[in-house]
Amino acid sequence: MLNKYISNYFLVFFSIIPISLIIGPAVSLINIVIIDISFIFLIIYLRDFSFLKNKNFKYFLILYSYLLFNSFISLDIELSFNRNFGFIRIVVLFLAFNFFLRDKIFLNKVLKIWFLIIFVTILDIFIESYFEKNLLGYGGTYGDRIMSFFKDEPIVGGYINGFSLILIGYLFTFYGSLHRNKIFLLSLIFLVAIMLTGERSNSIKILIG
Repeated sequence: MLNKYISNYFLVFFSIIPISLIIGPAVSLINIVIIDISFIFLIIYLRDFSFLKNKNFKYFLILYSYLLFNSFISLDIELSFNRNFGFIRIVVLFLAFNFFLRDKIFLNKVLKIWFLIIFVTILDIFIESYFEKNLLGYGGTYGDRIMSFFKDEPIVGGYINGFSLILIGYLFTFYGSLHRNKIFLLSLIFLVAIMLTGERSNSIKILIG
């Protein structure tokens, strides 16, 4: 068991992942790098390398090796290598998240905060679709496309889609036995919100999901 200070430290940075994505790529990158570096120091301190036995970690390593190999045979080696080398931060983030999955209390707190942030964003999508302006006064930049809190980028559908199945799975895991109908209704709200954004590919993805 981790002491409460370490747990709360990681709780803060994991919880703000959805907000950091809204603020901008630089902020989300800094947040992920902080999580990654802190996690590396943590596992060295704990001498806990059990993640090396994780099958998904091995799959990630294979994918990462392929990306690096692909960089060396691409036309623009420097550009491709810089882009693919950065994928390592996602691998470490995956390991960190799986490490803290073992603490159900930690996981429950993080996903509750994620759900609150995503629900507010969904509410904002409905408001913008009706009033043509969102809660912050944004809207109308891309015609019928909805920006929500992203102001001038039509990516809110992909943003919601990225968290939708995680949160629906969370709700089924913790509350599914008592509130299946309510969770199904929430799933439909996720679906309608993404379709309202006008992003076709993400609408198809959430339908398949």
